[in-house]
Amino acid sequence: MNPSDPYLKVSSPRRSTSLWTIAAVRGPAMERRSRTISRYPPAGTVASDWVKSLRLHPLEDKIIDSACAALRGIDRATLMSEASLFEAARLGIHHGASAPPPLRSAWPYVPERGEEPTSVRLSITLSLATAELVTRAAEYVGTSEPLFIIGATLAYVGRLKAQFQAIHADTPAEGERIRKKLAAIRLPSQYLGRASGSPAA
Repeated sequence: MNPSDPYLKVSSPRRSTSLWTIAAVRGPAMERRSRTISRYPPAGTVASDWVKSLRLHPLEDKIIDSACAALRGIDRATLMSEASLFEAARLGIHHGASAPPPLRSAWPYVPERGEEPTSVRLSITLSLATAELVTRAAEYVGTSEPLFIIGATLAYVGRLKAQFQAIHADTPAEGERIRKKLAAIRLPSQYLGRASGSPAA
């Protein structure tokens, strides 16, 4: 999370009226803290109304946080929505398209869920159009919507780490700083070294 974001306003959960809400709760394994951050959309933006609760491992939380910080402090909902749309499109799922052929192998980005507790809880709000594609993509790869969003985001961070050029950074030096910060993010091996064009990848 990035409290310095000009569109973020810290508020009491009972007083929060914005539909763009991100809430994080650290479990007992981490510093206990709870807060609600309401994001008011920029002028001309239609507020979303599909909220999904996610449970992350601390490492997943750190990866997503680091990626947001590297990308000039974008908020998590933006990164995760962008990643989910990218992965859905890569799989051949988009509005107006017929169902793509079955995957040649299992979707490799399902986050591992072993005995380690998912001590970070996160709620994000997506547009209805994005939510529909997330639901279709999750059904297509045979996982839940939360795990699809998390897996797609981690895979997207892996692609940014390897391929992002930052051509629209304000200066070449800033672009280099962004790339270095992304390159420094440590990811599980399942999110590294895969081609971007193959649905099975």
